[in-house]
Amino acid sequence: MSMEQPRYSTGLPGLDQVLQNLHPGDNVVWQVDHVETYRTFVEPFYKNALATKIPLTYFHFASRPLLIPETEGIQIHTIHPEEGFEAFITRVHEIIDHHEPGECYVFDSLSELARDCYSDRMVGNFFMLTCP
Repeated sequence: MSMEQPRYSTGLPGLDQVLQNLHPGDNVVWQVDHVETYRTFVEPFYKNALATKIPLTYFHFASRPLLIPETEGIQIHTIHPEEGFEAFITRVHEIIDHHEPGECYVFDSLSELARDCYSDRMVGNFFMLTCP
């Protein structure tokens, strides 16, 4: 009896096993000290999405360079949180609303938002409104 490979994956087989695979609607959030640590998880995830042809949208809002290179098959949206929390979250939701269910999303480090959105509470609000 063969087991079917899961459609969604972190791109890291060992992590998929620990998480018991990814499922539609899952949110994976990392608490890391450095963006380079985050990059070690983002890279296999986006490469897996490309290989399996899962639509992927990347929200870039950090002052750092892109975590995901401009590549065919990945939509990159640069958003400006310095324009205010309401404008920022409205734009994110507009983009998500125009995509099909089943798409995957990657966000820059949410730590960057605390600087532009003025508090950790606003970052928490962003997460609660965007990732349920």
